[in-house]
Amino acid sequence: MGSELFKRLELDRGREPANDFPDRYTVVGVDISAAALLALYKGKDHQSEIIKSCVDKTRVAKAPPAWFVASLRGGVNVPIVLCDLGPDKDGKSWAIVVDGRQRCMGLRTVNDERTEAGLPKYKLEAKFRAFAHKDAGLNATIVKVVSNVHLAMKPSQRADHALDLEQRGMATADIGPLVGAADEEEVRMLLALAKLDPAAQKAVDDGIVPIALATKLEAFAPEEQKRRIERRTAGGKGNAAPTKKQQDAAAPPRPKGRPARLALGMAEALPDASGPVLALLSWFGGDNGALDAHPKLRAAAEKAGWKATGATEASE
Repeated sequence: MGSELFKRLELDRGREPANDFPDRYTVVGVDISAAALLALYKGKDHQSEIIKSCVDKTRVAKAPPAWFVASLRGGVNVPIVLCDLGPDKDGKSWAIVVDGRQRCMGLRTVNDERTEAGLPKYKLEAKFRAFAHKDAGLNATIVKVVSNVHLAMKPSQRADHALDLEQRGMATADIGPLVGAADEEEVRMLLALAKLDPAAQKAVDDGIVPIALATKLEAFAPEEQKRRIERRTAGGKGNAAPTKKQQDAAAPPRPKGRPARLALGMAEALPDASGPVLALLSWFGGDNGALDAHPKLRAAAEKAGWKATGATEASE
């Protein structure tokens, strides 16, 4: 990264970042106790205040969760923040982590896995932050605290990320840790949500309908998705379920189905029709085994709510 780049972009160069292995950075409470480090800087109030501010007992008490470690297997994209304490009483300098304990600890675990597999270890970029003597401890604490406050992603945003990963060939089990899903079932809900009409996505984002409904709505056209959402959210007070009258006022009810005898009569009138057409007519006529030879049609029917036992989907 040469000075020509900064000049061309009209940016201040600033201080060069570090790029080294995560075990080269010091996590207070993991690599050395706060008490031991404070003893090395005894009588140096500035460094002592910074050391105290970089103690985060709860976040270093346990190893990072497995899902977080899994999210680092492609490396760390966001640099951590270090503070150079300068030489201690023995002349050794320490670069302690102000922001990025979990990334540092998690990448160490990933590097252990990579070493065991014969792969090169990842390095971790770090930026240095200097703290003026006045309020040094407070400012370092603010960096530590604010770094762990994030704008929560909406379900539809997580869904888009999940779909991006799936389209790039990633398995459902591997997508979960990267999008914060509790299990594979939640990943499937997110993938279904990504394919819904924007109006249905907004209803989930706003907490009006549960994300679990996405897997059912996915099977329907956008117009039907919207109709179902409107009926589900029509006019109820508080948590009260809407009445049928309120549902009908918000969106028209679904047209009644035709009697089975009509479908069977049409099947008899079309002896030369293709197999799928006859199978569908027979199935609508009540023959639950009519789709056995047509797995795609059967899968589509099941996705829309049909149960092979013969139970019918509840009308909405």
